[in-house]
Amino acid sequence: MPCIQIKTNVKVSQEAAQTVKSALGQSIAHLPGKSEPWLMITLEDNCRMWFRGEDTKPLAMVEVIVMVLPISSFSYDEAAKWDRYAAVLPVGRTAVVKARYLFLLLVLLAAAAIGLVGSILASLLAREDLGELLATLLVSMGLGLMIADIMLPVVYQLGPERARPWMYVIIFAPIVVLLGGAKLGLFDGIDLSWLDQLPELAVLGVFALVPLVPLVGMLLSCWISCRIYARKEF
Repeated sequence: MPCIQIKTNVKVSQEAAQTVKSALGQSIAHLPGKSEPWLMITLEDNCRMWFRGEDTKPLAMVEVIVMVLPISSFSYDEAAKWDRYAAVLPVGRTAVVKARYLFLLLVLLAAAAIGLVGSILASLLAREDLGELLATLLVSMGLGLMIADIMLPVVYQLGPERARPWMYVIIFAPIVVLLGGAKLGLFDGIDLSWLDQLPELAVLGVFALVPLVPLVGMLLSCWISCRIYARKEF
């Protein structure tokens, strides 16, 4: 989901905010697979902002965040009619699907490398606990792999636009379940104090299982996607 964040040190009227919102909604449609119904916009006015040490002039900062995930790449392929071209390639449809999963792994490895560097820098410069940062990184990778394992076959079956609502269901459903379960006290009986008794490397080994399980599950996901793609007509 694309997100545009605007901060300015001046007062923005409701009419001006609506004008900006409409203009941004029209602009985002130029990106393949992006549209105003899936655009999030935040506008903060009267912010304390300095530029070159001064705050006497009108200032604004615009940040544009566009999530280009392997799942979103389906929209680009659909706009370029890639599937029709790929169907006649001598490599076969199975190779096309496997290439998509390979691309996913490369993206996750790149994200993990960036996260690892960030964790090390945070540990050295901000005195953050490196073990906790690495554990968070491993859990994040595991969740990303799990979402991709489920979503890729769904996208192959439904197409990128029809599958997009399911992506948000798959992402937010576990969060709702975990928060709801915690609020209802369903997890009160779970004792994780034994983790405190393990060496830090052993704890990291436990957390390493989080991405390992969906990584193995990717084999099943790829097999399902290959079967779906083999039956599609273009």
